[in-house]
Amino acid sequence: NKKNIMNKYFRDWAYKIQHVTETVMLHLGEKIYNQTKTKNICLAGGVALNSVANNVILKKSKFKNMFVFPACSDAGIPFGLVLWGYHYLFKGQKRIEFNNAYTGCTYSDKNTIKLLKKFGLNFSFTNNYEIATLIRKGFIVGNHQGKSEYGPRALGNRSILADARNPRMRDYINSKVKHREIFRPFAPAILEEFSEKYFDINYSPYMLQVAKSKQGKKIPSAIHVDKTARVQTVNETQNKKFYSIIKQFYKQTNVPVILNTSFNDAGEPLVETPLDAILCYLKTKIDYLVLGNILLDKKKQTNIKKKIKGLEILRNKDIL
Repeated sequence: NKKNIMNKYFRDWAYKIQHVTETVMLHLGEKIYNQTKTKNICLAGGVALNSVANNVILKKSKFKNMFVFPACSDAGIPFGLVLWGYHYLFKGQKRIEFNNAYTGCTYSDKNTIKLLKKFGLNFSFTNNYEIATLIRKGFIVGNHQGKSEYGPRALGNRSILADARNPRMRDYINSKVKHREIFRPFAPAILEEFSEKYFDINYSPYMLQVAKSKQGKKIPSAIHVDKTARVQTVNETQNKKFYSIIKQFYKQTNVPVILNTSFNDAGEPLVETPLDAILCYLKTKIDYLVLGNILLDKKKQTNIKKKIKGLEILRNKDIL
């Protein structure tokens, strides 16, 4: 019940459950360390989505390195089964590297342009400098590019991007774009090389650790009330285009951070296809939509309600 969210009774229970979770995870971590003496720990399972507890383990235990699989809920089971089969059934000896979470589908500009023309949507072509400039100017950008992310976190390829420097941006997006509770937080996506300057963490590519902020006043819309943030570090190897957008923003503002939240409306899953992205964009207060190298400007779109209806009919046909 939304009316009870800020009731002290429920707040206290939420705190208690979180505290117990952290205590149990830390206890189990210490037990594992005493048995193995390794400096490295890997976490999986739905509880590993508790990014606050993950950071507690790293800060309060003897582990020095942590890896949390980005799809650490049930969605990661197929990947685990493949690994198990490779090593135990086929006796595979090669170490499997998981370099990034961009394992989903990608979509061509050619097919996207056909869709846009079919529904009479105005578009132009764009580049990373222009995208960064739009964010700097205070516009909200829906970013749909490359392969979709594996796991529940939007890591730049299916993300809504905005300027974290604007203290009003978080409340505006929660209220007008995502239509969800006002306390919901957003993530700071930061150039990896600046992470330790802004947070007490050096590496968090899958947005699965909450870290203390060192320069929260510069990026207020990405910082929690307790001066922490669920950080996403971005490097050029893992995501060249997203890295470039943030770097262009840094060149214009001297702040290497942009606000990142999942590209979806309340109650909806992350957008997957360009059609999903166009519908979410047209239904919400997102100002611009990036589809690969294509840019849509909300102010240049006409007969939006009619186009939404037609696009929904098309998507329903695709689903069926």
